[in-house]
Amino acid sequence: PAPVDYTNYYGFKTDFLKTSADIHTLKIEHDLDQDTMIRDQARYGVYTRVMRATEPKIAGSPTLSTPLSSIVVNRNELNTNSTETFLQNQLDLVSKFKTGSLEHNAVIGMEVGKETSEPTRYTISNVPTTNLQSPNPDQSFSGTSVINTSVKLVSNTLAFYGMDTIKLD
Repeated sequence: PAPVDYTNYYGFKTDFLKTSADIHTLKIEHDLDQDTMIRDQARYGVYTRVMRATEPKIAGSPTLSTPLSSIVVNRNELNTNSTETFLQNQLDLVSKFKTGSLEHNAVIGMEVGKETSEPTRYTISNVPTTNLQSPNPDQSFSGTSVINTSVKLVSNTLAFYGMDTIKLD
């Protein structure tokens, strides 16, 4: 590693990461009798993220004899905009019962869900460089932005399950 000040910042003061998570949950339970309950729980969430961050990379191939003041740092800009959604519904039947001397605590249920993800990533070229020894985070950000990848993903889930916890004594 180069012997530079550990407080050096090679990005721009205008770099940012903005995220939000909006989550809503609804749960309904109904006792069918003293030992049996039905429960339905639904959850919906929307997650957004917008960011531009700098990943510094040394330009060229400086040698050990290259003065620190002449080493240039390229600023690779990581730029993403994404939205994810999550919708799940879980339905359970919970029951306590005995079979002989065995005590059971059983759950059977099903879950259905849908998740989406739509990230867009950008490549930014012609970003100003900075100096390794004395970087300038106050420098104005500039560059040419082009979409690198744009993904639209949908995942559907359907599951059935059962579990029984047995107390022997």
